Amino acid sequence: MVWALVVILSIVITLYICIGHLCWMTSLYRYQLTGPRGRKYLFFTRLFLLNGLGVYATWTTVATMINLSIVLVFFQGQDQDTSCTISLCILAAIAVGYFLLEVTSLEKHLRWLFTPWPVLIWALCGVIVNNWDKGDRNSIISVCLVCLAAVFLVIKIVCNNSESKTT
Repeated sequence: MVWALVVILSIVITLYICIGHLCWMTSLYRYQLTGPRGRKYLFFTRLFLLNGLGVYATWTTVATMINLSIVLVFFQGQDQDTSCTISLCILAAIAVGYFLLEVTSLEKHLRWLFTPWPVLIWALCGVIVNNWDKGDRNSIISVCLVCLAAVFLVIKIVCNNSESKTT
C-alpha cells in the first residue's frame, strides 16, 4: 500500500503540473487564438481539457487522502479516526490553499477551471453518505469541508462574473 500511495501521489503531482502548463500556455498564446477558429479551439481547450484535468486531479487528490489514511492505519499503527482526521485536515489545507491561489495570484490562469469544487463536493458527499455518524468528528469535518467547498464555488462564480463584466 505504501507503493500505491507513492504512485497515486505522483499521478496527482503530474496532473497539477499538466493543469499549470495548460493554463500557462493558453494564457501565453491567447492573443494568437483570437481568430474564428482560434476562439473555438480556446473555448474547447478550456472546457474539455482544462476542466477534464481538473476533474481527474481533484478525484485523485481525494483518493490520495483515502490511501494515506489506509497507509497510516495499516503500516504506521495509527487509529483509524486519527488517520482520517489527518487526511481530512490535509484535504482542507489543500482546498484553502488552492482557493487562495485561485482568487489572487493565479486568477487569470485559473479563471476557466470550475470542476474541482463540484468534484470535491461530490466526493465528500459520498464520504458523508457512507460514513455518517452524528457525533463523529470526521463526519463534522466532512460536512464543514462540503460547506466550505460550496462557498468557494459560489465565490469563484461571483468573482468570475464580476471579472468578465469589467473586462
